[in-house]
Amino acid sequence: MPTCGDWTLSDLAWHMVEVQDFWVHVIGSRPATPTDYVEPDRPADAELAERLGQATTDLIAALTVAEPAEEAWSWAVEHTVAFTLRRQSHEALVHHLDAVLAVGAPLPDIAPELAADGVDEMTGVFLSETPYWASFTRRDGVIELSATDTGDSWTLAFGRMVGTSPRTGKDHDLDAVVAVEGESPDTVLAGDALSLDLWLWGRAGTADLRVTGDGGLVDRLRNVAVEST
Repeated sequence: MPTCGDWTLSDLAWHMVEVQDFWVHVIGSRPATPTDYVEPDRPADAELAERLGQATTDLIAALTVAEPAEEAWSWAVEHTVAFTLRRQSHEALVHHLDAVLAVGAPLPDIAPELAADGVDEMTGVFLSETPYWASFTRRDGVIELSATDTGDSWTLAFGRMVGTSPRTGKDHDLDAVVAVEGESPDTVLAGDALSLDLWLWGRAGTADLRVTGDGGLVDRLRNVAVEST
């Protein structure tokens, strides 16, 4: 697949089954930590479409009866049902586009507001949340992402994240960013929200985006996104 390495469409479908099945468990057992979750067995490829449909139906049903503000486990700072609702909306969106790109079909119409929220989630959760076990030190460089169709913008300052993960024991010393307000950017990356969202997730290049200023910061931010996802 062009955007998923050596995965096949069957692998992508199975990934979505696994992901959605896990979050059904998380929401169904909220607010407990999902330590008792049992991973499903992968069915035959011919059964994957039906299995994915069921997983999606189950996830929608679980989220429908839960209040967004209710406490629920997550791997991020926010521990609410709303986190799962948001995260799984964007998980499904990005992987749906993976499948579309794999078969060479035209991109579907995506609401600009949904794409803009995807940028907001990436910049605010994946990129800007420094783990509790790490420290962040500012360095030179400020970049702004500007969604020309929704009017949203996100300003990120570069720095260095240093720390040791207690889970893996791995030492980290790498480029990172933090969200800032009221600072003048050295670089502006502008385009429609979907193009920004796809670029952040490595599903598109910058052909549909406009770079103003230091283009090196664009590459640096893309590298940070790779490390963070």
